[in-house]
Amino acid sequence: MRYVVGVESGASRTDALVVDETGLRLGHGHSGPMYAGSGLDHANARVHLLDAVGEALANSGLSGAAIDCLFVSCSNWRAVRAADVITWIEPLDVRPAVVTVADEGDLTAAWAAAGWPDPALIVTLGTFWAAEGVCDGSVIPHLTDGLDVDQATADLAEGRTIGSLALRAALAAPYGGERTQLFEAICKAVDVEGVAALRQWARQNRTPEERARLCLVAAEVASAGDPVAQQIFKQAGVGLAQSLIPMAHAMGCATEKLDIVLSGNVWRAGALILDPFVATLQAALPQATVRHSPLQPYEGAALLALRQLGCSTTQLHG
Repeated sequence: MRYVVGVESGASRTDALVVDETGLRLGHGHSGPMYAGSGLDHANARVHLLDAVGEALANSGLSGAAIDCLFVSCSNWRAVRAADVITWIEPLDVRPAVVTVADEGDLTAAWAAAGWPDPALIVTLGTFWAAEGVCDGSVIPHLTDGLDVDQATADLAEGRTIGSLALRAALAAPYGGERTQLFEAICKAVDVEGVAALRQWARQNRTPEERARLCLVAAEVASAGDPVAQQIFKQAGVGLAQSLIPMAHAMGCATEKLDIVLSGNVWRAGALILDPFVATLQAALPQATVRHSPLQPYEGAALLALRQLGCSTTQLHG
């Protein structure tokens, strides 16, 4: 029996999954992020990789020496080579014959988790957003990828942006801004009292991950009917959809059947962001089908590891 490990990481966490060559799930591990944003690797990337893979191995009952393939899918890790990963995981005695670091980052795992649809647009939405197309087996980067041009419409949907906009509205409310329950909700969430204390918290907590944590608070306030919070999610859904429409045209799929696969924690806001997103897309791409991936991205990474090993398994079980 052969065994593989799939690793998928974003800006908020790292997950690892051990499976055997039949696709049986054997052990899952979880740790912190391996990517910090703005093209920078997280300072604790090696530690978090070790923690996640080590926990997955412990839960599987296997030693590192039993692993035949390791597949790592991580945001913005195009510069990281398999040799670096091999060195990092040496303490676990993991020396697989096949080690792959996905050139396309964590979107590769999301694509596999969705069942390798083609043609498709894969959209991940967490602390940051990312999207790419797949057509006739080829990966198509987003039209603005690597161009350093304004992507403000899609950026509105990032967890860090939603959290920052919610924080801005909360801080403005006591000083003549629009009335909103965001002020009380955020103060409670970060355990401060009063606008001065919230301003101090905001000065001290500026990282994308810290701001993204406020996204869930904003979603709860919006779900309770707060119009200011609702507007933040509406513009997020519309903005993200507007960034994808040109991609469909570039792929030649604007009037054809097209899977648009969603992955990432911000989608947990549900109809608040999903309804305006779908409405905007379907007005421009009537043949598009929007759906959530049936598997988690780290499960997709495990499937990719099986594919790298030459296994015919395309599903997970157990």
